[in-house]
Amino acid sequence: PVVAFSLALSDAANLTSFVGTDEVLIGKSVADYALSLTGGKGNMALMTGILGTSPQLGRSEGQHQAFDGKDGVAVVEEQPNDWAHDKTVALIQNWLSKYPKGELTAVFAHGPEIVAAAEYAKSQGRDEVLFFGVDYPEDMRQAIKSGIVQATVAQSPARLAKLAVEAADKAVKGEAVEKKIVIETPLITKDNVDQVPADY
Repeated sequence: PVVAFSLALSDAANLTSFVGTDEVLIGKSVADYALSLTGGKGNMALMTGILGTSPQLGRSEGQHQAFDGKDGVAVVEEQPNDWAHDKTVALIQNWLSKYPKGELTAVFAHGPEIVAAAEYAKSQGRDEVLFFGVDYPEDMRQAIKSGIVQATVAQSPARLAKLAVEAADKAVKGEAVEKKIVIETPLITKDNVDQVPADY
């Protein structure tokens, strides 16, 4: 038996089961929330993780579903940051230099590294730019509580790992295992952050 979790593999992979999330829904839910804060308009900049991975492909698709074709909405930047702190900070430095106040509405990342970008923007007095990420570690929770990040999506790695081990155990015992197991991914904002503990 082969069980994968978190990062999806190609449909050609002969998996017993995959445990993960709806990546398109993750991207769209964050983008839709951003539009609710901006009045459905704005210049959006996207940091896309590692190109070709299932999170990048799915979350980018969801973001574009929310943004493309909407009057007053433009994706002005879309570049990979490899989920890396240094690349994230380098991108936000470039973008804040390129777009003066009033020309950049929101910045998105496919991971929690957006906290570093938000902290840098705050240090430069760019409080008008909104920030959105994915994943819910403790530093993300504190960033949402303090208002420097507007929203993220929780996708508990502990829950994913537990379900993957349970699926493997069932498979070894010869029991039926679902081909795809998808967990819920709640949106975390200032409205519910106090009630939801960090995932890690």
